[in-house]
Amino acid sequence: MDQFPQIKRGAPQLLPTLALSLLACLSFVSPLPTTEPPLFDGHPFVGIWNTPTPACKRLQIPLDTWSFKAVTTPAAVPGQFLTLFYVDRLGLYPHVDPNNHRQFNGGIPQKGNLTAHMIKAYGDINHYIPSDTTPGLAVIDWEDWRPLWDRNWGSKNIYRQLSIAYAREKDPSLSPSQATTEAKKQFQTAARNYMEGTMMLGISQRPSQQWGFYLFPDCYNYGWEKPDYTGQCSDKTKSQNDELLWLWESSTALYPSVYLPASLNNSANVALFVRNRVQEAVRVAALPKRPYTVPIYVYSCPLYHDRNKFLSTEDLIRSIGESAALGASGSVLWGASADYTDKVISNTPLHISHFMSRDEI
Repeated sequence: MDQFPQIKRGAPQLLPTLALSLLACLSFVSPLPTTEPPLFDGHPFVGIWNTPTPACKRLQIPLDTWSFKAVTTPAAVPGQFLTLFYVDRLGLYPHVDPNNHRQFNGGIPQKGNLTAHMIKAYGDINHYIPSDTTPGLAVIDWEDWRPLWDRNWGSKNIYRQLSIAYAREKDPSLSPSQATTEAKKQFQTAARNYMEGTMMLGISQRPSQQWGFYLFPDCYNYGWEKPDYTGQCSDKTKSQNDELLWLWESSTALYPSVYLPASLNNSANVALFVRNRVQEAVRVAALPKRPYTVPIYVYSCPLYHDRNKFLSTEDLIRSIGESAALGASGSVLWGASADYTDKVISNTPLHISHFMSRDEI
């Protein structure tokens, strides 16, 4: 398994900056609810590497994993600490190709075969997580549609269009408004059945794993180019997240994302963007009535997601540091193979690994 570079230069300069970041962040939050005990004793916040780095080996860049509690790859490798279930790795997920509109497994969830999906998902879980006792993280990455009707905008609007057409097909007597109302009901019910059913199946098969959906909860706190940007999730977003109580009740971990665009490079708004996303995850984690709240593992990317350029030290502090200060259980550093070309890897920064060391977080 490829490993991440051990860098020991520049540590004294990072410590005061990180400490100030943590203090500033903590001044904005109320006392955190009690979270489930950490997976690693004595490590309330951990770094998980989930990026393929074959270019490092080709370029003979020395790598070390000393600052990460687990080093994994998004590739289809069974038995990892973090298992990432893409669309083609778990069951028969109904979805539509956004480019050619080809429909897979029914296209929309209400036309899918849930029974066949669960049967295949059962086998997929057994394959990718062979042990039924080993602890780890199980992340379902289904991004083609969102379970709330009103959140399927833009390219995802096709799921609303197909749902309305399906409602009319089943009952041609429906008026346009009636068809929309019925389509929304059918879609949200079926979407919940797929997500909740798959989650419960995974938990029943592999109870030692911490199950959740990538990107949930979301905050949709964009607009950072505006001078009055606060980073806060809107009341509408929070209300919609409240509607997903069934998802928070069935999840045993939350996996929000704080990927940064290049337009936020070294901006003070990075802290606002990250802080409010993590705070929303903390909020929804407390909605189910449990003795403990589920852990939150924040997905970060070492690169600005729209440019093959590594994050600056300041943006690492404002993203990973904010996550740690707000009570997250860890940071998952993810990347796709296409992001890590020889050119990008040859310019690997010398600060990420030491920043993530257990002495600084």
